[in-house]
Amino acid sequence: MEAGEEKMEVYPFHLLLRTLPAIASFLALGICSVINGPSLLDLRDLLDSTIGEISFLFMLGSIGTMSGCFVLGLLMDRFVRLRYLIIGLLVAGLGLFTSSIPYSQNLVTLYCLGFFSGFCGGALDAGAQVLLLNIWKGRESGPYMHTLHFMFGVGAFIAPVIAKPFLSNVEEVLENENATVTENFTSFVNSTTSENSNRSAFTKMEGLSDLATYISYNGSSEMDLDLIGNSLTIKTLYPLIGLFTSSISLGFFFYQFMDMENPVDADLKEEEKQSDKQSSPVGRKMLVLVILMIFFFFYVGLEVAFGTFLTTFAVKCKLGLSRGEGSYLTAVFWGSFACMRGVAIPAAIYIKPEIIMFSSCFLCVVGSVFLSVFAETYVYLLYTCTAVMGIGMASIFATGLLWLEKRMEITNRIGAVMTISAALGAKIFPVMVGQTVEKYPMSFMYIMLGISTGCTILFVSTSILGRDLEKTNLELALDPKEEEELPLNPIIKINPESDLANLKSSKAAEVELALITPKSSQ
Repeated sequence: MEAGEEKMEVYPFHLLLRTLPAIASFLALGICSVINGPSLLDLRDLLDSTIGEISFLFMLGSIGTMSGCFVLGLLMDRFVRLRYLIIGLLVAGLGLFTSSIPYSQNLVTLYCLGFFSGFCGGALDAGAQVLLLNIWKGRESGPYMHTLHFMFGVGAFIAPVIAKPFLSNVEEVLENENATVTENFTSFVNSTTSENSNRSAFTKMEGLSDLATYISYNGSSEMDLDLIGNSLTIKTLYPLIGLFTSSISLGFFFYQFMDMENPVDADLKEEEKQSDKQSSPVGRKMLVLVILMIFFFFYVGLEVAFGTFLTTFAVKCKLGLSRGEGSYLTAVFWGSFACMRGVAIPAAIYIKPEIIMFSSCFLCVVGSVFLSVFAETYVYLLYTCTAVMGIGMASIFATGLLWLEKRMEITNRIGAVMTISAALGAKIFPVMVGQTVEKYPMSFMYIMLGISTGCTILFVSTSILGRDLEKTNLELALDPKEEEELPLNPIIKINPESDLANLKSSKAAEVELALITPKSSQ
């Protein structure tokens, strides 16, 4: 009891305070990673481009993410004492580049900002997790690591909700003003057809397919285009998000200043060298790693593409939802995603990773099947299945790593390979979906169905190989230990009377004493 009370009193609150900036940075990272999805149509309007062209923003962001992971690994290894400063600069850079996105004058500038934003985000993703492990070195870091990923989900959920008041809503304004504009449009057509001199104007108006185009052509002051588009409002949204993100860097700068006079533990490099010396996985282990790489490639592509193009699908499909409603639909996905990540923290203690993975894949397949059939038919079913998809995707990445950790040691090389495969999926699938979602909205759901089915097949095959791998690992883990313990033969060198004190100090020698005593009595 006294030992338990001492542990409760000695809880390292100072380490918890050091963890808070990392947790807050993942909240901001979730917001910055998702905000481009709900505001995608507004970015298209600002640059007068297509969804397919804008979608390359996500590809370059993913390339930046991979580059950031590699560069950060080099910097953190060489400049261990500056780890808080490096991560603080990354957080500040993420806020700066994110706030500049809606001020892009052309697509090239937008792509560059997307790359550097992804660079800072990817480096922050890897660096904050390594920093958290270093902070809680020698202690239980699992709950804090799960909290880190949970806060990312919270940020992803908040992003569409924050974006909603700032989004332009052409469809809703046109619907509300439909009666007035239609009346003015009809009177204009009648006036043009009454005179032959205005016949050419009527011919021009026949080619107009949008009421907003009519207003622009007619120059009517009854409903200004600025009120309809209102696309400049995201120029306020992005700087606010960037300001919040950059302010978090102050926490990292503070602890960098606090640690300037304190020596940093130099044991980190030694532990990494020891892990590198261990034998790399071969044969069956290599096959499991390759399959799991492909699995993470498809899964992250599914997660990023689904969360990014939900708003676009809701607006372009037959249901014809407004941009605000589409933003709420995206919020439902990320909200269920975040809630399930929170539930997964205690659930992982009692439920095996295999069960969580199979149930998650099953939910993704069921949700995508229903969306492929009824997504354009029932609004409530669209919302429900979107929530099911969020619940199914939430814990796949973390649970996959936990599943792999039980079968082999996850070294830095393995972690880097998994990160690269995930970043490639986040790069390719949004571009692929973006080419078709505008003209053929249901192609979006068909692609999601194919990916979720493929992920399920991949994990089933991996789990079959993993069972055999787990058995062989247990056998190999037991045999060497038994061989090392066999040559303990202190019986020959023992003098029972003179060395009795030395024997009592060693557990192995005490065992031998118990064996010697009956022999001497005989």
